[in-house]
Amino acid sequence: GRRRGAPIDRRLRGVGEEEEEEEEKPPPQPQVQVPAPAPAPTPTVAVGHLTEQQQTLMDESQKMLEYLRKEVFKLRSQNAQLRTDFDLLKENNQRLMDANASAGASFAALNQHAKQLNKTNAKLVSEVKKYKGQAHRLNLAQVELKEELRMKNATYAAEVQTRLSYQKTMGRIVEEVQERCRDVRLVEKVLMMSDECEGDFGGEGEDPDMAPSQLFSEEHEGDHGQDPNAPSFSSKFKSFLGY
Repeated sequence: GRRRGAPIDRRLRGVGEEEEEEEEKPPPQPQVQVPAPAPAPTPTVAVGHLTEQQQTLMDESQKMLEYLRKEVFKLRSQNAQLRTDFDLLKENNQRLMDANASAGASFAALNQHAKQLNKTNAKLVSEVKKYKGQAHRLNLAQVELKEELRMKNATYAAEVQTRLSYQKTMGRIVEEVQERCRDVRLVEKVLMMSDECEGDFGGEGEDPDMAPSQLFSEEHEGDHGQDPNAPSFSSKFKSFLGY
């Protein structure tokens, strides 16, 4: 159709140019009437041939117009479809932009939360290190205190054994004095000194199987309750014997 339409357009342009040339011709000026020769008669065959050519051009023009109308209708349909697709794409693009903005806000909030968690984590790590150092120092202090307690318990146990030995020896001395001495006043004096010594050593004496913590507490209580200027058991016994 397009190959056939090209010569038709050229022919249409030729006809149009001829008509424009006829319209552009200036109007005839009045001239002196000169007798002119009679025009030659136009053959009817040429006029009939021109009319058929114009009819052919008109038919081809009608076909061309019909073809162009169809093409225009087709292009309009395609344009409408493209507009519909464009509106759909525009709507989808707007929806994607909104989703992107929402995701960006969510990512910003998550990033801020992650930074806050990192700060809290760093603070907790620092506190854990500090508490580990404190726990290590406390463990060392506990080991030292346990060692000191063990040494003091051993010292107190030895002292208790010594006190018990003194008390047993004093008991045997009192028994010997009561059996062999006939001086009642001397016996009473020895008994009084024995009672004083028993009071200094805590009455009935101390149990060697007593717990170390009890020995520790009783030792300190005895140290606080005992007069530092009071004479010891050995000094009393030596003064009684005259040394």
